[in-house]
Amino acid sequence: MPTPDPKGLAVLATHVADALQAETIGLRQLADHFDAHLAALRAQQQEALETHLLAINEAVHHMEQLRNQRERQMCLLSRLLNRDPDDTALGQLIEALDVHPALRDVSARMRGLHAELHEVAQHAQARSKQLEYALQYAARLGRELIHTLQHLDQPATSRHYTADGHRTANARAHAWVDQVG
Repeated sequence: MPTPDPKGLAVLATHVADALQAETIGLRQLADHFDAHLAALRAQQQEALETHLLAINEAVHHMEQLRNQRERQMCLLSRLLNRDPDDTALGQLIEALDVHPALRDVSARMRGLHAELHEVAQHAQARSKQLEYALQYAARLGRELIHTLQHLDQPATSRHYTADGHRTANARAHAWVDQVG
């Protein structure tokens, strides 16, 4: 196979590095959305919860697009480096770039961005798990509260009238929450 042009490799490797940087920024924003959603949950701000949920969904969709873009560029770079295009492990791709002296700068940038992306991904995952736990806890509390209220019988505060027109207190107990639906 012919030796690839170092300039073409450098341009494509720069595109992969730029994609890594965009993914890192996107993951930071996603982690920020997780934090904002958690803060809104703690403050019981219903409208803010909905707003942050939409923002999280948009951020996740954006991250999928960025990942797909990076994977396509890595596949092209693999082909130019005469590697299997389906084997797009970033670490191995960076090592393959290190073989070319003209590409060491971009490979060093990619190595740094790869480490940063990994760190930010761990941070975002921790925030996601924290939010997941808080949402599950809130849902469990809500279910327990509804269950408690459904099984708590209280006398009705209304009065009934007898056939002769006298008022009597309603002695029949009823649940606080409509159990029918």
